[in-house]
Amino acid sequence: MVGSQGVSEAANERTVATEVRERESFIELRSLRFAYDASRSSSRATTDVHADRGFHFACERLSIRRGETVAIVGPSGGGKTTLLSLIAGLLSPMSGEIRIGGERLDKLDDAGRRAFRIRQVGFIFQDFQLLDYLNVRENLSLPFRIHPAQRWSADAATEVQQVARRLGIEPFLDRRIQRLSQGERQRVAIGRALVTRPSLILGDEPTGNLDVATRDQVLELLFEQASQLVATLLIVTHDRELLDRFDRVVDIREFSTGLGLDSTEEHEGARR
Repeated sequence: MVGSQGVSEAANERTVATEVRERESFIELRSLRFAYDASRSSSRATTDVHADRGFHFACERLSIRRGETVAIVGPSGGGKTTLLSLIAGLLSPMSGEIRIGGERLDKLDDAGRRAFRIRQVGFIFQDFQLLDYLNVRENLSLPFRIHPAQRWSADAATEVQQVARRLGIEPFLDRRIQRLSQGERQRVAIGRALVTRPSLILGDEPTGNLDVATRDQVLELLFEQASQLVATLLIVTHDRELLDRFDRVVDIREFSTGLGLDSTEEHEGARR
């Protein structure tokens, strides 16, 4: 028989192991429940196709490590944008926990979640959400000008220029958005998400409107940025050719039934 001291030591070891895992996790979702018909006031911030259909979303558990790159896949209308919007704090759950870097997003009000996004999140929207009356430079600079959590400075101006150069949109910095192609607009949206050097990068089909060569260049830039900043990268994609480049692939269908992490698909090997 195991003595009480042995039982106590084993329990302590399990507790320590749990604490280590939790420290390693950057994103933790627990017992999450969301429905658009219960969150109509919050759903204006997203273009998810479910917003007017009373869509319900459930996730028992999802853990993502700091610096991990994750592709989110699944059928159209499965709630992939909903998941990103919950993690970004664009939407607030009915119940459950959302922890990002140890911070409880589900406990924050709208102002608190907005400040969190400005500080930590770079979000690449599927419909870009660029401001047509601003030029490219002004759109890229916008995160530094809309909230005191980020300040415009000489360093920020340099970062805008460098990101534009890496994305191949530097020649268009003074051009209005209406004069850009869809692919160029997408690169501006990606640049705006990267200029603040966020700890969490979220992308809703960020390479969907790009040709293959530009797609690969942009994806490599996202991976490079995530690696340099030890940032966590979550990308929604329908492009099966990209999946081997990610550390992990999560199928959204596991969440629509309230299932958790058990059936996520691990992809091993180096990214191409």
